[in-house]
Amino acid sequence: MKAAISSLSSAEFPDFFTALYGCQPFAWQTALAERIVDGKGWPEAIDVPTGFGKTAAIDVAVFSLAVQATRPPADRTAPTRIFMVVDRRVIVDQSYERARQLAVKLAEKFQTEDPGILGNVARRLRSLCAATGNPKPLEVVRMRGGATWTSAWLESPVQPAVVCGTVDQVGSRLLFRGYGVSQHRLPIDAALIGTDRLLILDEAHLALPFITTAQSVSDEESLASDPVLPRRRPSPVLLSATLPLGEQSATDVFHFHSGDETSDSAQDRLRAQRHVRLVDLKSRDPEDLVAALADAALHALAQPGTRVLVVANTVSLARQVYERLQADVTGNGSSYELALLIGRCRPAERDLIARKWLLPPDGRLSADVARDVDKPPVIAVSTQTVEVGADLDVDALVTECCPLDALLQRLGRLDRRGTRGSSETVVVHQASRHDRGDTVPVYGQATTRTWNWLVEVAGKPTATTVEKLPGAIEKAPVVDLGPSGIDALLSSAERAALASEPPLCPIVLGPQFAAWARTSPVPVPDQDVAPFLHGIDRGMPTANVCWRALDSDDREAWEDELRTAPMLAHEIVSVTIGEAKRFLAGEQADSGADLEGAGSESTPDEGKPICVKAWLVDPEGSVSKLETVSAVKPGVTIAIPSGAGGHDEWGWTGKADGTVVPDVADLGPVARVRLRETIVDSLITDIEGIPKVPSVDGGDDVREVLVPFMEAIAKKANEASMSRFGGLVNERFTTIVQTFASSKQVKILPCGPDDHMWYLVRVDRSAIFDVVSDDDPIDAGTSAVSSRVGLDEHLHDVEKRAQSLAEAVGLPPPLQRAVALAGLAHDLGKADPRFQVMLYGGNALGWEASGVLLAKSGMDPADRVAFRRAWKASGWPAGMRHEAISAAAIDALYTAVPDHFCDVDMDLVRHLVASHHGRSRPLLPAVLDDSPCEVPASLPDLERSVSIASDTTLIDWSAPGRFERLGSAYGWWGLALLESVVRLADQAVSREYGVTGDEDTGSSEDEQ
Repeated sequence: MKAAISSLSSAEFPDFFTALYGCQPFAWQTALAERIVDGKGWPEAIDVPTGFGKTAAIDVAVFSLAVQATRPPADRTAPTRIFMVVDRRVIVDQSYERARQLAVKLAEKFQTEDPGILGNVARRLRSLCAATGNPKPLEVVRMRGGATWTSAWLESPVQPAVVCGTVDQVGSRLLFRGYGVSQHRLPIDAALIGTDRLLILDEAHLALPFITTAQSVSDEESLASDPVLPRRRPSPVLLSATLPLGEQSATDVFHFHSGDETSDSAQDRLRAQRHVRLVDLKSRDPEDLVAALADAALHALAQPGTRVLVVANTVSLARQVYERLQADVTGNGSSYELALLIGRCRPAERDLIARKWLLPPDGRLSADVARDVDKPPVIAVSTQTVEVGADLDVDALVTECCPLDALLQRLGRLDRRGTRGSSETVVVHQASRHDRGDTVPVYGQATTRTWNWLVEVAGKPTATTVEKLPGAIEKAPVVDLGPSGIDALLSSAERAALASEPPLCPIVLGPQFAAWARTSPVPVPDQDVAPFLHGIDRGMPTANVCWRALDSDDREAWEDELRTAPMLAHEIVSVTIGEAKRFLAGEQADSGADLEGAGSESTPDEGKPICVKAWLVDPEGSVSKLETVSAVKPGVTIAIPSGAGGHDEWGWTGKADGTVVPDVADLGPVARVRLRETIVDSLITDIEGIPKVPSVDGGDDVREVLVPFMEAIAKKANEASMSRFGGLVNERFTTIVQTFASSKQVKILPCGPDDHMWYLVRVDRSAIFDVVSDDDPIDAGTSAVSSRVGLDEHLHDVEKRAQSLAEAVGLPPPLQRAVALAGLAHDLGKADPRFQVMLYGGNALGWEASGVLLAKSGMDPADRVAFRRAWKASGWPAGMRHEAISAAAIDALYTAVPDHFCDVDMDLVRHLVASHHGRSRPLLPAVLDDSPCEVPASLPDLERSVSIASDTTLIDWSAPGRFERLGSAYGWWGLALLESVVRLADQAVSREYGVTGDEDTGSSEDEQ
């Protein structure tokens, strides 16, 4: 007998928490759960000290959603999607790891039909998305700069999900301008983030501009005359251990009360003393600051297993300190391990760095990993990226002086569990390297104010030189800034005065929000969203950089490379536009703070030529050569050869020094391997002994020819000294190669020109849309599945799926009817005889003989040549959109049979049909049909039919006005959600017809 769904209440949250983590929750976590579950709603702000499990807000949100899962969808107030947003390029996002473990445990309990509380929560969450076919009770997504995850990060609007991301990635999508997102995917991303969601802003004092923007656009959305889901739109929740700035504008603050925390674990943390020693350098020489930070770290090394953290305010300073310590290890043979932790890093390396240094079970710095006295001590050099979202625990801290809020965050990584009781920190202050003595890089006067306060409460240190640093540290004045110590020294108002200065925040007005909602075509000029995410004085937008082992001046070679192996998020690093431009121009930038939107302010002249071979890649895969730095715009993706430099094992260097950057495109979550000597050479320093890529003739057995070659690569990759990045890529590369070597379903595709032939090896039908471009005249993604599908069948299937999704989302009945009708009518334009010839593979006689209208062709989507041939044989005009005919058809049917469309907003239906591939927001492309024809159209089971002319009457100049009216009525996010229900229903149905192994959502328009 299957386990049943049972009741759930706030009183069971402690049991839920204990079942997850094996310990009781803190008192504040239980109190917050009681408040939320019992209907009092989320507070505007949550004020909890660092080290007390702020990310448990995710657990509370998931639990409250499970409690409400059995309510009718229209009555539910708990949001389906939970976003944890942080303004840092985090090395490891602890909230993501926590959410991932939560999801894994729930999935396990659901599959085993566990009768306990985790099984009950899992079944409740799963009931919300049962109609989608996804067996997961909870999806977890990590949003970061990239090019592909955006098309598949969530496949259904009713899937419970936790999304952990940066301000740039979440915020740009919220404003319909997602960085790195296909133009036609923008509305779906905006809908999934703008509606039915909870925004939790971790360390909110770091993201005040985004908080202001998120609240402004939420207020604008609330002005809609007929809002779609008004009950599931809570205000952003500010979460911080250093809340004073946020508290000033928040009227409903959930406070942490130390007196309520009676557990031994809580008391250990509250009593922990963090002694801060003050060191003042005489010299203003930047080299002396580097030396002081490095030498202070060496001074802190006490015994085997000791962990020391050094935090610098800029990336360039962190690198210099790391390089000085690295020289000490190399030159003096010192016995300690060394790591560099910065945020500007490709996820491929970031994940491996996190596993080695930051995450259990092996991470040397993780708070959940015990010290190992059999291992040498560790010095980790970092930027402010470790201030947020990194659950590190170190024994000693050395930090460059910084504002009090940043200092308290850094201290939060010191004796994080309070088990040692007393720990030491060295704060190094140096007179400004700028002309103004009261200004310090990155943080300005706030650093000076904080230093002056530290001197006031601890005593003035004697200025010292680097040579006398050990003695200065021993004699330095000391102040306790542990949880109890800081509370005794400062009030909230006084702490606010010493905090980082907030950037200037522009305000989003209604017309601007409406302009951003126009995604196809995008207005010209278009307002950049960066200042609204980071502030006017910090809003430096970013670009994405990707390295491939292809050194060619041939655009077609790059397009062939990126078509067969599209860029994926794990191989891309996001850097500010200024840094990208200086790198491309061959200039070294002085990298600034490791903050989202912050970087070097200096940029080369806009007309300066590119010194590094580079290619611009748009979200649809088109490639163009970069000629001058002026072409580098916000959100662009730049592809460069692996030998151009710019990145090392720890992250972005910005140096065009010819260092080989490994091509890691095949080391992520893809079922493919590209076999080319240059790729192997980028990963392995010595390829001697590895055979050349073999030729595969038509009669050869693929396995017999290729497996020995792949095994040779795997063997060489296992030699750590032979792999670039010190062996970090070995494990994943070897695993992938061995997977292919043992697979029985290997498929090989020859690629490239005859004189540079290489092979793409993949399993089954993975990456099935890799070779289908959005520029194809037919909708290859949605029209190509493993077998032919009739048009009537497809329309009925999408209608039913859209109806079920609309009901599960909780849309009111009139809107349910609208999206179901749009699903039924969305592909009527495919009845055009020319489109049918394409779907019949270009065989006009086959189409005429059959007479059966198709929605899906059954052609192999990987056979690009066949698709192009079918289009040319059909006569279908280049650029023509079948959505235009579909929209005209439903309009004509409404005119002919108005009684059939009672109680439904037909303006909305027409828009949903026209926009079901992300266009017509507000206009479809205007295409002149040189040979117009009559297209018959009728809804399935409707006796009346109409005829649509494919002439200039298809150009719908009333669409912009309709779009404005619908946005005012339903809200811009609400309208995008209605579109998304239809589009995601269409894509889900298409997947179920037989598209397997692809991470795309089912339509080539959404392909990243």
